[in-house]
Amino acid sequence: NDVQKERLDSVQDKSGQGSDTNDQQENVEETDMVDIVGIDNRILQEWKNLKHAEEIFKLQKEAFEQEKLESRNIDSKLEKLEKVGNETSERLLNEQEEMQQFHEQKDIQKARLNLSANINPCKEEIVENNIRKCGLVEERSTLLKELEYLKQCVFELNRRKEVLESEMSNFHLRDYADGSAEYLLKTTDSLEGRLQEEWEVLKKAQNELKTRETDLDNQEALFESKLDKCDVLEEEIKRLQEDI
Repeated sequence: NDVQKERLDSVQDKSGQGSDTNDQQENVEETDMVDIVGIDNRILQEWKNLKHAEEIFKLQKEAFEQEKLESRNIDSKLEKLEKVGNETSERLLNEQEEMQQFHEQKDIQKARLNLSANINPCKEEIVENNIRKCGLVEERSTLLKELEYLKQCVFELNRRKEVLESEMSNFHLRDYADGSAEYLLKTTDSLEGRLQEEWEVLKKAQNELKTRETDLDNQEALFESKLDKCDVLEEEIKRLQEDI
């Protein structure tokens, strides 16, 4: 507008100064003035277009800078999220490992409790077996003593039987001066009765001895079985303790 105004002023000055020119020059000047005004209008329009384009460029530049800033913020947020994700993954792995160790420890404690529950009855049974073992040892010692006593009784009975048989033989061979057959018969009957009683006692002792020997063999077999069972239980306890 300023340029247009200056040109109009210039044209007016020139018009004032050349008032004495002819009409043809005035028409030419008016035509030039119209052309100048059209050019000025086009320049003004171009300037407006440039200003508009400049404003659009500024707006686009600001939008680009805003997008660039937002992109940086997004990158920063992504880095933070990635860092948080890594920390979370590491924490989860640690918690998973701790949980696994906890379950393993819990399983070990459960196994120990089960083993202890299995060992305690075994220990009690071993104690009972040891007590029975001591009782069997004492009973075996008693039976051996009784067996030895019965053997002595049998030996004594056999000796007395031999004495009685010898006395019987002597009675049959003895020659009595008084010829008392009645006395001889009574004495023989008495000796035979004693011999029969001793023989019954001997048979009873022999039967009792056999019974005692059988009981002793049975007790010894039972005792050996209990000892074997005790050995098996002791081995089982050792194995369980090693497992613990």
